[in-house]
Amino acid sequence: IHEADPLKDANTRDLAEAIVVQGADMGIALDGDGDRAFFFDNEGKRVPSHAIASVIAKYLLERDGGGSVITDVRMPKILRETVMNSGGTMIESRVGHAFIKKLMREHNALFGAELSGHFYFRDFWGLDSGIFMMMRVLAVLEKTGKSIKELTRPYCVRAQSGELNFTVADKASAIAKLKAAFADGTQSEADGLTIVYPDWWCNVRPSNTEPFLRVNIEAETPEVLAGLKGEIEKIING
Repeated sequence: IHEADPLKDANTRDLAEAIVVQGADMGIALDGDGDRAFFFDNEGKRVPSHAIASVIAKYLLERDGGGSVITDVRMPKILRETVMNSGGTMIESRVGHAFIKKLMREHNALFGAELSGHFYFRDFWGLDSGIFMMMRVLAVLEKTGKSIKELTRPYCVRAQSGELNFTVADKASAIAKLKAAFADGTQSEADGLTIVYPDWWCNVRPSNTEPFLRVNIEAETPEVLAGLKGEIEKIING
């Protein structure tokens, strides 16, 4: 027995094992109220949300001949690249379903995606639905004849840290130190602090309810990522 939060690996262990034991092609986990969906390949391995979002964004943009796609500020670069290469327009949002739903309505957006497994559809009144996402993924699988691993492999590029949580007493001060330390990078404060360099970028957001800084880092190589994790942790805790 576990909580209905598939974002945590401990809660999807039974599903991963069942996929392997039963020889299933894939697995799908919905959260307690069905507004998030997470996908697993035939080895029981989690499919990154940004990779399956890229597959569906490409499918919908090609189907409709373009459109807008809303994503949160944590989303890896491959989704933006996919949207642009598929004739779409990418619009970044603050993290949170209320912000993304607002932008979905304002832009009559075709699709929206959050790193946390929320997926939004113009075909579903701009709302998020794990079941609707599941049906879209199954449609692409049927159309292409490919496995979910084959579909998403081209989008599993670069190295991602996942969301790292740092316990910090003074979150504003820690963000200010990061801002100063990486002053020569491109910076945005649309949601927390986003820092961009040619070979890596990160987003740092203060939790509204806990003494955490939530950090997401993406780098061109695992080596660059490993170095940055240590450097950012040192700055935050310094």
